[in-house]
Amino acid sequence: MDLGTIQDALKDFATFGKNIGDAFQLIPTVLGDTLDFFVNFKELSSTTEEAADASKDAGSAILSSTTGDAGDTTPETTE
Repeated sequence: MDLGTIQDALKDFATFGKNIGDAFQLIPTVLGDTLDFFVNFKELSSTTEEAADASKDAGSAILSSTTGDAGDTTPETTE
């Protein structure tokens, strides 16, 4: 093994060490964000449910304006 190969391998290890160090520094942040998600889960799910209800209401309003009845989505036929 020549010195150039060893030098290249050490550069790769240095880069790996730098990258893994950055990843290890982010572990507390990731864990904190994960815990916050589960602590605030009820509030987050309520917000999501409200947004879903609002979009359902908007969809019903669109349907009622095009068909005349929000519950009836079958196309009208002419005889």
